[in-house]
Amino acid sequence: MQIRDDGPSIGANGTVPTVVVDESDFTTNGGPTDFSSIFTPQSGGADGTAAVAITFALAASGASGLTDTLTGQSVVLSTVGGVVFGKNGDGDTVFTISVDGNGNVTLDQSRAVVHPTSDPNESVFMSNANLVTLTATITDRDGDTGSASVNIGTAFEFKDDGPTITVPFDGDQNAGNGNGTHETLANTLNASVTGAFGYDIGHDLFAVYDATHSDFASISLSGNVTGLVPNTPTAFATSSVTLVAGSETATSATFNWAATYDANPDLAGVQPGTIAGTLSFNKTADTYTITLSDTADGFTKDLLHTSELLSKEPIGNTGHPNVVVEKLFDASTTPEQTDKDFFVQFTGNSNPNGSPFGFNGTGDGSPIAGDTFFNAGQQVTSNFEDWVSATQTTNGVAGDTIQKGEALTLRFFETTPGITTDDGHIAPTQTANDMAIEFDGIGNSEDLMLVLNLVNLGSDGAFGGSGTAADTFTTKAMYVENQDIYKASTPGGVPSPYTNEFSLDNNDGLVIVERNDYNSAGENWVLQGAQIMQSGNGLTGPDSVPGGAFTELATALNLQKAVGANGGSTTIALQNWDPTDNDVLKITDIAFTATQTVTPDAHLNFAVNIHDADGDVTGINNILVDVV
Repeated sequence: MQIRDDGPSIGANGTVPTVVVDESDFTTNGGPTDFSSIFTPQSGGADGTAAVAITFALAASGASGLTDTLTGQSVVLSTVGGVVFGKNGDGDTVFTISVDGNGNVTLDQSRAVVHPTSDPNESVFMSNANLVTLTATITDRDGDTGSASVNIGTAFEFKDDGPTITVPFDGDQNAGNGNGTHETLANTLNASVTGAFGYDIGHDLFAVYDATHSDFASISLSGNVTGLVPNTPTAFATSSVTLVAGSETATSATFNWAATYDANPDLAGVQPGTIAGTLSFNKTADTYTITLSDTADGFTKDLLHTSELLSKEPIGNTGHPNVVVEKLFDASTTPEQTDKDFFVQFTGNSNPNGSPFGFNGTGDGSPIAGDTFFNAGQQVTSNFEDWVSATQTTNGVAGDTIQKGEALTLRFFETTPGITTDDGHIAPTQTANDMAIEFDGIGNSEDLMLVLNLVNLGSDGAFGGSGTAADTFTTKAMYVENQDIYKASTPGGVPSPYTNEFSLDNNDGLVIVERNDYNSAGENWVLQGAQIMQSGNGLTGPDSVPGGAFTELATALNLQKAVGANGGSTTIALQNWDPTDNDVLKITDIAFTATQTVTPDAHLNFAVNIHDADGDVTGINNILVDVV
């Protein structure tokens, strides 16, 4: 009789579990996870199953479909000693898969693999389940075996990690740092400041750093400058941030940055202003350093308004003072060493009781007897020094207007000349390039006369001096016709750069006198004062034909309305003085352009985005720096 042996059998019908690893922590393995539940012993046969009935084994080979992040090489599977190895082309182990005698499977990852999107929680799997096989073998009492296999390649889930900000910008108010205190950087060449910022790139590292491989996905610069236009920021026109070639390593990176803007927005066109520097990151110390290689530029033309006076003597706007002094600029408020304080002295003359106007060399005291003919170097005066009204809104003689028989005299000083009430002349010590006079109640007939008090400061550009540095002085008369007064109805309105300085209503007028209105070719005069009258008040140019019928010699510049390069009054034929009339002038503001330097503050906003080698990003982090 022949007796045939039988053998055991086992099935593989259970659900394949998932083993998960997270690249954010290579010290934590995936598993061990029980895979034995996949298998069900069907029978041990008549012999029965052995005491240790089931064993487990792994097998794998071929390309896994995964890519090693650091090298960009494919991860290839092999089995050595029952352990599955996933290695890159250089032989570096990326992960291992092992199984113990109870069917517990463990995934141990030691290098990052590529995840295709920027989702830091993205999962990737091997490309096919049949890449890894788990086999269970059952053995009966007399050594017969049966086995079953299951493909488990897609049971292994590799979760991505992403870069994280570990030390937020200490100035970033969106990063949980309260109000976001800005860094402050001095507006001086090579000034620098260091602040806190750090990040952890994670395990998706760059193998090399170059123009296309950087921890910094992007850095952009936005911002503005302030101080060029009152209460209005001037936005950057262009900006750039570029990595310094070869500067980035695993421990540091340096970027060049630059921005441009309109350095004088009040002028037509664009006056280029620049600011630039470097932004360096110390990845080990978790800091950044910003350095200034090009300071913020401004301009040197500033309108100083009597309507914005800082202080005045005498204090208050009551009484009838013969002299008023207003301070319009305080040089201590700017860092420019060449800036000087600016004071304006107001005095007035009138001709009551038969005290006619005439001329002398200073505009103080009595006129030269019988001299009513203007010659260069002379100023208007009379035997009667009248009181003046000089406030933020009025500039007049014996009241808040200038009427027939009245002259208002302005002189400029670096320090206050005080309010002496006698006729002792105090020589001016400060200058202005241009002058703008705003009037109220201007119609279609008013005109006026100006006498411009001029100085050429010589080769040293300062008062005093001798030789080529010696100062020279003169005066020039100027006739302002009604047609040369800017009004609300003037086509184009108030011209640049005065647009933001004066706002005219239907009754206002504006007279603008610039350097090219009183300088001929080769001349270098600047204003050190001026006199304002509503007409010639009987004063004229000299008699062109002495001994005959009086014929006035034209001596007054004829103001041309246009400003800037299109203006200029010295190329136009001279005019006679304005005949006496009954016009009344009400001056509400007088502004002077002095050589005070305006240096803006710059406000920088660097938007920084960190990413790792497989494209995961932190999102924007902002570093805010005020350059002052």
